[in-house]
Amino acid sequence: MAPATWASAIGSASLEHLLSRSLAEADPELRSQLLLDLLEFCLRQRCPRDGATLQRDAETAVTAIQAPDRRLEQWLRLALLLQRHGEPDRARQALQQANQSLRAVPTARREALLLRLGLAYAELGDQERAEQVFAEGEQLMQLAEARKTAFPFPEQKLEGKVGLAVSAATYDDTTISAVANFDLYKQWPRDDFEANLFASINYDSSRDFNLTWPVSQGFLAYRHRLDRRQFLFVDQLVAVNDSTFSTQNDDDDISVLSGTLLGYGYTIWQGPEPGSFQAVQLGIGPRYEYAEIDLNRRRDQVDTTVALVYRSREVPIGAAKWSQVFAVATPVDTFDEAFFWSSTRLDWPITKRWMWTNRLSVRYRSRPLEPGFERLNVILSTGLTYSF
Repeated sequence: MAPATWASAIGSASLEHLLSRSLAEADPELRSQLLLDLLEFCLRQRCPRDGATLQRDAETAVTAIQAPDRRLEQWLRLALLLQRHGEPDRARQALQQANQSLRAVPTARREALLLRLGLAYAELGDQERAEQVFAEGEQLMQLAEARKTAFPFPEQKLEGKVGLAVSAATYDDTTISAVANFDLYKQWPRDDFEANLFASINYDSSRDFNLTWPVSQGFLAYRHRLDRRQFLFVDQLVAVNDSTFSTQNDDDDISVLSGTLLGYGYTIWQGPEPGSFQAVQLGIGPRYEYAEIDLNRRRDQVDTTVALVYRSREVPIGAAKWSQVFAVATPVDTFDEAFFWSSTRLDWPITKRWMWTNRLSVRYRSRPLEPGFERLNVILSTGLTYSF
């Protein structure tokens, strides 16, 4: 339709009646939108309605909007509309009104609106004011990030992961292991809890009888924070059969190792989320070890153990997330039974819920339980993990 036809339509009695009724019955936000639509039309082409009157009516309608964020959006639209149609002074006045509305917007929503306001100033050619608004938005973003890790931390929902993987091991003639991983993490303002379970069915063609053999290990950690950096902790390590702290891989080998550590820890790095951190821990506690080889009990005892533990969780490395537990422990009365354990996990996101998980578990004993037993055992697995 040609501009002249539009202009005559705007001036027709039926359209005028419909427009007047709509403006009278609409709420302030809808009324402002109608008036701004009409103002935009009349600024763009010939129109029997007076532009100055339309602008005043639109300003009145925008001012009546109660929600400050919605009011700001309408002021921005009016400012950009006036600027694009050769009214820079009126456009700046509209931006001043938008700026005043911004101060009433809750802080949580102000960051994105500051970006829109800064872009509007940039379009008006006021680069200095645009930079000031952008700087204010950057400052708000930094404060929001600081609030995430301010102590006490905000409580987070329970996080869970479950995964399936294929494992290769350094044991002689071991061909394949099917591995299942389970992870849970919960953050409270002053406490957090993590549970990690690794379970697999190990197949080894060199065994005489037990071609398949169950293997499992678990790690539980509870922390109570004294402040943002310092905390008290309780760790629980459990291993069954030929995994982390066990004796060896044999037909008749049954082994269990359970260690409980209590002590003090320090957070050496805190990420943007409370569940992303690196920490060192020093603890002491009982270690129970049981070993049965060739149906004979070789060890069933409790030792007091001191350990140094390094933990990292969800540390970003590019797009991946790195999690690590490294423990060095020894009985307090002898260094002959020292051991270390390392569990390294690297998660690569595939989608929002799915990730590709690579895990390396290493166990070393300073003295084997029996002559000829392996001191070093390594398990490498790779597979898919689903987070919920």
